[in-house]
Amino acid sequence: MRSVLKPKGILRTNFHSALQRAVYLRSQSFFRQLGLMAEAPTEDDVELVRDMMRSLKDGVRIKQETWQPAFEMDSERVLANHLLKGDKGWELPEFFDSLRASDLDFVGMVNWWQWDLTALFKDIDELPIEIAMGIAEKSIEEQLHLFELLHPVQRLLDLYCGAPMEIADREPVSDWTDDQWQTAVIHFPAQLRTAAVREDLNDRISTMRAFYVKDHLGLTDDPVAIDSVLAACLLPLMDKPQPLSALVDRWILLYPFNPVTLKPTQTETAFEMLRDLIVRLEGWGYLMVTDS
Repeated sequence: MRSVLKPKGILRTNFHSALQRAVYLRSQSFFRQLGLMAEAPTEDDVELVRDMMRSLKDGVRIKQETWQPAFEMDSERVLANHLLKGDKGWELPEFFDSLRASDLDFVGMVNWWQWDLTALFKDIDELPIEIAMGIAEKSIEEQLHLFELLHPVQRLLDLYCGAPMEIADREPVSDWTDDQWQTAVIHFPAQLRTAAVREDLNDRISTMRAFYVKDHLGLTDDPVAIDSVLAACLLPLMDKPQPLSALVDRWILLYPFNPVTLKPTQTETAFEMLRDLIVRLEGWGYLMVTDS
């Protein structure tokens, strides 16, 4: 994948978490030793797993920690957990070693907001100074590993990576100057360029209701509401990336007058409104911004 990645390309890759999936990996090892995974598992193998789980006492940890009522009817879930051939769990240090071996640099976790180490503590300021300083001195890679050691709740270690020279020292868009914004190009991620999102977006704009991005792509626990006028400005992104200047022109067409003063909308006002929205959405991962 690295050999065919474009110079500015971003690769998304993931592995199962060894820590979160440990109990399922043990279950797979158990059934592997009984011969259920020598070949591709069949429906008969699934029924054998169900029969065995029913036979186990309720206090047995494999049953307590891995068996769910849905598994009694959903064979795919049994195959994807208890009988998943070739399943292998990784910890993040192994993952980062594989990136370095492939000449790739870490960009960020896909679900980055769920990997905040400081959020695991009641009050980070109340930590013993030795612990707080020790955490602060760790690299991003090391802090992510500390998180998974304390709270391994993520089934997937899911991250973005890219060529080292292309992603190093990228300036946050929140720090861009007005001159940099003049050449900015705004992109919707592919997950939002769907027929269902377009239909909901059109309906919200037509009825002047807020558009809730999280309903279609849950990247944050915040509701992320966009009012109908701002949503209408972003509508062209459903078709292709747009320069910020084009979105500003669209804002002025949609909102030609200030509703309080009734004076014509100034380009600077539209620019500031859209820039602030884009910075907010980009920070959550709902938009991408490039400099050309």
